Amino acid sequence: MIEVLSGGLLTTVQDQGRFLSMSDGLSSCGCMDPLCARMALMLTGAGEDAALLEMTLQGAVICFHREAMFALTGGEADFCLDDVPVPMNRTLSARPGQVLSIGAVSLGMRCYLSVSGGIDVPPVLGSRSTDLKSRLGGYLGRKLQAGDRLRFLPSTLPWHGMFPPPPLPAPGEVTTLRCMPGPQHALFSPEALAAFSENIYTVSPDSDRMGIRFHGTALPGQVSGSMITEGVTMGTIQLPPSGLPILMMADHQTTGGYPKIAALISADLHLAAQLRPGDACRFLPVTADEAEQARLEQKLQPVPVSPPRRFHICINGHAYDVTAQEITC
Repeated sequence: MIEVLSGGLLTTVQDQGRFLSMSDGLSSCGCMDPLCARMALMLTGAGEDAALLEMTLQGAVICFHREAMFALTGGEADFCLDDVPVPMNRTLSARPGQVLSIGAVSLGMRCYLSVSGGIDVPPVLGSRSTDLKSRLGGYLGRKLQAGDRLRFLPSTLPWHGMFPPPPLPAPGEVTTLRCMPGPQHALFSPEALAAFSENIYTVSPDSDRMGIRFHGTALPGQVSGSMITEGVTMGTIQLPPSGLPILMMADHQTTGGYPKIAALISADLHLAAQLRPGDACRFLPVTADEAEQARLEQKLQPVPVSPPRRFHICINGHAYDVTAQEITC
């Protein structure tokens, strides 16, 4: 098992989501950044439906109570195993008693920790994801805190030793988020649609796992009147009366009554999840063919590596434990 020595700002157990219960009013939840989560799971030989830890802005401190493989992906931070820096995006190993410290996320917003075959918590309604609003799933339906102990499963699939780092929003630059027309796209005026794709928005501090709110210039010619509430999915871009878009994310409500001007393409959910408050972005309309091409281009391609090997060496009378791994570039 692993023991949480510090839970950081917001560390939760997540998997790919609880989709079969949305008709009952429960959010899908799951990982905010599905790309980095999937990468971490592949690095440790866990299935895509396995659970891992998602950390927001400030990471956790974890003690391993048994030998395990682990991997760190997502936003950049200082990662140390027993005060020795360890890299991201590759398979690593830990011995019983070793402590993994994950510092503040310096680039991006969230990072992920996968341990061997996945975090072993009871599935609730088909998912191990934490639903903070409903207080179910994950570990006791809440964020992790000091003293929590989590079991993990053995790896059952071939593990991939290393991945190239995925792109992250660059500080001071405008991140482009590609989107397709939403269900109420035709109700907006040409002026509003043009402004939507031309405006530069900044991420509001009021953003959370439910949705990303933006500051900027309100869209002209708002759709008047009310509409019948209908289903909402992750990536939906709603336009409330304020004229400033809201991007629905993992903990989104199941239905909404605001008009949906657009929907983020799945390939860019990763970038949206890594936006920090104050980051700038713009929305770029694309076609269905372009969205599908972007999805295909995002296919994870591991870098071949050999299994890690441990050596016990002695230099000038001092003993050292060394782990070596061959990487094929």
